[in-house]
Amino acid sequence: MWWILALLLVLGGCLGGGDAGERDTSPVKDRSEIGKIVIVSETNLTQPNEEETAGSLNDSEEEFDWGLGDVDKKDREEILKFSYDEEDPIYVRFFDVGLAESKKQGRLVQIRRGDLDIFIWSVPLETFPKAYGYIKAYSDDIEYLIIPSPREVNTESLELLFNKTEVGEVIAPHTMELPYNATYLKEGDVLEVANFTIRVWKAGDEGFHTPGDQGFILSLDSEYDRFLFLLDAETGLFRKFVADYGNAINTTYFSWNTYGGILEPNVYQLFLSMALPKYMIADGAPYKEYDAPGGSRDGIYNRVSLFGVNYTKVWEHDVVTIVISNNSYIQTS
Repeated sequence: MWWILALLLVLGGCLGGGDAGERDTSPVKDRSEIGKIVIVSETNLTQPNEEETAGSLNDSEEEFDWGLGDVDKKDREEILKFSYDEEDPIYVRFFDVGLAESKKQGRLVQIRRGDLDIFIWSVPLETFPKAYGYIKAYSDDIEYLIIPSPREVNTESLELLFNKTEVGEVIAPHTMELPYNATYLKEGDVLEVANFTIRVWKAGDEGFHTPGDQGFILSLDSEYDRFLFLLDAETGLFRKFVADYGNAINTTYFSWNTYGGILEPNVYQLFLSMALPKYMIADGAPYKEYDAPGGSRDGIYNRVSLFGVNYTKVWEHDVVTIVISNNSYIQTS
């Protein structure tokens, strides 16, 4: 067992569907065929089991090479320490790091509670200085870095990040193979941290071969709300996600990247009628003519509006912040 993680087995793994006004959190049955790893992070609110953790760093030090920039691997234990109060809100921030003129959508999302920082990383080389400025302004280090899919833009600036920022653990879909140490998650895996969870609903599919369809669909689940991240999912993976889990998804917020090929009106309408979201965050960058009035992406904005869903385009702001608490709200700057 690594000194930063405790790997536990769980039975089942997703939240059940509910009526429009109430979310049913009972587990879906017959999920034994999907991923079972749960990653549990210790904080200073709970003391780790000394018998389980004692000596683990020294035992693995010589054979375990993080390979993450200039940060000393002996300090990883310190990076993964954080503190929070159970009354702290959860901040979900979308930063404008896209590059529309090069069709590089880009994405930088921060999930923060207390001084825990989880970042979803998809930053073009050209906008790395901007992304790095956001990281320094809004965090002290990165406990968990999530790579959402094998798309090239998701990894092209990683070396720059590793050489400038302390990163505790890299998380990627099981469909990827990174040249440095990472934890690869499958469908049904869960990251439990700071009294909320990051759940993997999809992590690539053998039937699809586009980079976006080999990536994650994730949700952040807390005692207050759910936020669903469609990330780089294209038509194939999104269609399968809706078919497999449509009845189990009820979410207040969801994000969608304008690069994705989620253009089938019947599938999108089925998702909206099942998930009953209230807000959509369009991240990335305007996709040239497709996002223009009358373009195919423009049709998505029209469809979500018909379902009473409000939407915000990240590229029209510097930062879009969703504050998840007992009184959740969205603010832009």
